[in-house]
Amino acid sequence: IGRERVASRVSLQRLDREATARILAEQLRGVAEPTMVAAVYELAEGNPFHTEEVAQAMRDEGTKEPSLPPKLLDIVRHRVRRLGRDAERLFAAGALVGQSFPFDVAQRAAGLGPEAALDALELGIEARIVEETTGEYRFRHALTRQALLDSLTHARRVYLHRAIAEAIDGRNEKHAEALAM
Repeated sequence: IGRERVASRVSLQRLDREATARILAEQLRGVAEPTMVAAVYELAEGNPFHTEEVAQAMRDEGTKEPSLPPKLLDIVRHRVRRLGRDAERLFAAGALVGQSFPFDVAQRAAGLGPEAALDALELGIEARIVEETTGEYRFRHALTRQALLDSLTHARRVYLHRAIAEAIDGRNEKHAEALAM
């Protein structure tokens, strides 16, 4: 759609707590308690779509405890999967490192060559999955990281933890060698 110029991207501002409270009150048909507003705001990070999805799930489930609806996690996982297997592997490794991650650690842990990893990273930046920060990359939404973490099997998680440790250890050895010279 964007290539054919029949649509344009509209950037929405993040919601503040007051706007989050209004959405909750509308979706739940009543006044939202401040603790509930704070919990939803923390979970959805002010993202209007995520806020509505969390509120709708709360209404559908009849609960006052916000959680990440499986439907929303599936949507987020699908956005990453569309970028290809290399991107999924790179960002899964990055998710285990943290909300922010060094490119070289995620690349080595994912077992990708530099070019494949760079291509995956650039696709992720273009798709607004991650953003570049000072010397690292950061998931734009904690929800994306959580969706990736939730999709990992126990075996994959253990494997990636080992690979991350080895990548960090290799990084520290190179740094020590450079200092010794």
